[in-house]
Amino acid sequence: MFIAHVALHLGLCSAMKSKPPEAPIAIHVKLVNLGRETAFNQSFTVQRGYDRQLVVEFDTTRGTYHMTVEAPQYHCTASDWLALAPDTVRNVNEELAPGLPKPTKPMIVFGLLPLSFGSAHPVMQLFDRDKNGCDKPITEPLPSHIDSETDSDAYYAWLYSDPGLDPV
Repeated sequence: MFIAHVALHLGLCSAMKSKPPEAPIAIHVKLVNLGRETAFNQSFTVQRGYDRQLVVEFDTTRGTYHMTVEAPQYHCTASDWLALAPDTVRNVNEELAPGLPKPTKPMIVFGLLPLSFGSAHPVMQLFDRDKNGCDKPITEPLPSHIDSETDSDAYYAWLYSDPGLDPV
């Protein structure tokens, strides 16, 4: 079993910012895999401190997960899709906000990078397969919503569907 380490950096919601630095804040983190099984479910208590972020760290197995983060006493949440490559350290940034988020489900592409690519930042683009090929010049990329991240040893890309585009 391959383990990934997650350092979850949480931006404070407005209700938390007004609390004193010594205030304890309860954070609940849940990861659900694509088979809808709970893979991680843990509560943390952290001190608010002077920083604009809270940090919680945990280890879990590699995979693709829907992550929900809650600070129940402040009614603040965050929700996102998370990919974890084996034997990596992920620094994940999320903003806690009032209410319940409604994330869309992206297609996630991720993999390991060789050490020689440590300073490279790969970019994911989508191209029309009918207009690009081995014997054709590369055309402009298709309009798309792609978020990407690069760690020292891995890359991650979230491809979101555009409701304005017709399915192929």
